[in-house]
Amino acid sequence: MPQDAYLIPIVTVVINFSDRKWNQPRSIHELIYPKYKGNELMRFVPDYFINVLDPYDMDDEEIDRMESNLREVMYTVKYSSDRKKLAEIVMASSRFSSLDPETANFIEHYGNIKLNRNAKGGYDMCRAIQEMKDERDRAVGERDKAVGERDKAVVERDKAVEEASKVVEKVKAEADKEKKQLEAKLAKYQELYGELD
Repeated sequence: MPQDAYLIPIVTVVINFSDRKWNQPRSIHELIYPKYKGNELMRFVPDYFINVLDPYDMDDEEIDRMESNLREVMYTVKYSSDRKKLAEIVMASSRFSSLDPETANFIEHYGNIKLNRNAKGGYDMCRAIQEMKDERDRAVGERDKAVGERDKAVVERDKAVEEASKVVEKVKAEADKEKKQLEAKLAKYQELYGELD
């Protein structure tokens, strides 16, 4: 390499796209088998720090400072298990209404969200979130309707049981009345004719 030649710095960054906080080593030395850690040779093993971009370690202000579409990706990863919070963030930012195809592709696959092209040729996550909310509201409405119908059926069943109970009570009362009349006739008959063998 000539003396007047220089290297351009290269930074390696690992981006955590998992559904939980990064809990893996962040340096080469942390990856080395424990029995070698106290070994004298370790001073010759360069330690290489692993730059990890972890959305779970970042507050929203840090993510907001990102200028590329990585911002929308990081929000999607960070709040993938909190759809309500993700919806709040998406609806509050116009940047989610015109995503490029690569970002949209990642969000569709990672977040399991179907995105459609907008009039400008980008992908609109705001519309997708609104459609998801509408679908959820429809499902809640259908569930509430089913619960209402079930409650109505329970009321009707209770009414039918009550009416059946009234009929049973009436039949029982009539049977008791007839029984008493028969007992009275039997007592009169026994009085007139004596005990029957």
